Amino acid sequence: MELLKKVHKRHGYSLLYDLHSFNYQRDQYDDNKKFPDIIVGTGKIDREKGLPAIKTIIKIMRKFDFMGKRLHVVENSIFPGGNFPYQISNKFPQKCCILSLEFKKFFMNEKTGEPFWEHLYTIKQLLKSTIRPVQQQVRKIVEME
Repeated sequence: MELLKKVHKRHGYSLLYDLHSFNYQRDQYDDNKKFPDIIVGTGKIDREKGLPAIKTIIKIMRKFDFMGKRLHVVENSIFPGGNFPYQISNKFPQKCCILSLEFKKFFMNEKTGEPFWEHLYTIKQLLKSTIRPVQQQVRKIVEME
């Protein structure tokens, strides 16, 4: 919390990505193709206020060329966001936008834990490509307050 206070004092706002991953290659899942690649969890934040940022990140992620394919990106399917975004949003409602991003474990062999390095690098590039446009939307949201 202290770090966010410092960021807010210096920049006036903050943008946080709360990153998670989920299993999908388990025997109990009949058809793992039903699972989206990325879930943007917005169920624990002020969705209406953050809507420009939410729409922007989803749009960018859906258009991103992920090693020759497009990712299936949805909002709040399976994972609506957790307690951390809720706490941060309540503590800093006017200065912080926090987006929970849940990645299907397509970046690794889920059974052995072996990472697919090229996938991880591409996820890093994907996330980097979202920062400036989403940050611009958050700045507009904060300025309107």
